[in-house]
Amino acid sequence: MIIHTESLMGHRRGAHVPKKLIRQRSMGEIARTLLYLFFTAALMSGGILPHLHLGPGRITIQTHMHYPSSQPFRTTTLSWQTPPAVEQAQNVLYSTVTAGASNGGKNCDEGSEVWQNANRPNVTCDAGSVSINNAQKSSAGTFLTSLPHNLTYPDDYIVEAQVQQDTTSHTDFGLFFRIQPGQQPGQQAGAYSFLIHPNGTWSSYVYDATTGAPTEIAKGGSVGDANGVIAMNVLALGPDYTFYINRSPDPIGHAHDTTYLQGTAGIAMNGKGKLTVQSFALYTQK
Repeated sequence: MIIHTESLMGHRRGAHVPKKLIRQRSMGEIARTLLYLFFTAALMSGGILPHLHLGPGRITIQTHMHYPSSQPFRTTTLSWQTPPAVEQAQNVLYSTVTAGASNGGKNCDEGSEVWQNANRPNVTCDAGSVSINNAQKSSAGTFLTSLPHNLTYPDDYIVEAQVQQDTTSHTDFGLFFRIQPGQQPGQQAGAYSFLIHPNGTWSSYVYDATTGAPTEIAKGGSVGDANGVIAMNVLALGPDYTFYINRSPDPIGHAHDTTYLQGTAGIAMNGKGKLTVQSFALYTQK
């Protein structure tokens, strides 16, 4: 098969192009290049071109427009943010969209990890999520007590969950971490928690291992609609804890407490309510 090709100008290959046309096009390109260079220099000297700022965790582009002295100076900032600490984790130990165990004790994701339900909540395993229904006033939830394939549970880790409280539910909910072996919050157990309150504010507590009494170690303002979809992250590093919401690179708070330096993690509700867990993961930091 022979394919005949033609140039974009419609000339057959090897066809003659007038030299005058070549000269005219070259001069036009030169003129446009000079005009572009002149215009660029003028913009830079006038402070109109954007300045690019590189900083930790984000790239910020600021555009400055200068106005007469009678007009205010205006700045527009466009930010691209890097993911939070959990997104920069080096080692994913466990990740699932169906966290927890059914009422019969079977893992919702049918993996080799071990989940333990505390205080008998009603746990429903769905195709891409898990529902936790707590009919009691005390805490109830589901906890990851053993990692898949008998992996060692690290002392320091990042625990993450994306959850949504039912519109008819108005209770505290969130992450429990550094849970002590053989005990669970609400059953005179030791642990820490990162909880969202019904009004959208948040707190972190440490629970006494003997009495189960909570002590608040950190708190903060509203993180948004308590019945909306919320991604919660906790970085547990030694005695220091950092809290993130909705995968922002900026933490909403910190806590320091030396009571527990190791322990497991999970999800709980601190009273009557219904919670849908859309994902859960455990990471180690870089």
